Amino acid sequence: MVILEIGGARLASVESLPVGAVGAQLADGHPLIASANLPADFGFDEFGGGEHLWLVVGDTNYGPLIVTWGTEAQLSWAQFKAMTNGVWAITVTKA
Repeated sequence: MVILEIGGARLASVESLPVGAVGAQLADGHPLIASANLPADFGFDEFGGGEHLWLVVGDTNYGPLIVTWGTEAQLSWAQFKAMTNGVWAITVTKA
């Protein structure tokens, strides 16, 4: 059974991770999804705060690079740890 297929890529597995494992997972080339509880003043005023998912696509010494609402953004590690309530490594295969 296919759980999810987008553009010829199928979701093969999802593994829950501790927030502290993000850097190591990115270094190993794993795409990540994170859930966050955003404050009302997060910076995208039209969306406000609340629960949100974003892709974690890279990191620097300062913090992770995320993609959200079609934009890549840089967070500090402190911001990411304060807002994040779940991180998952995903594996995809070609359909």
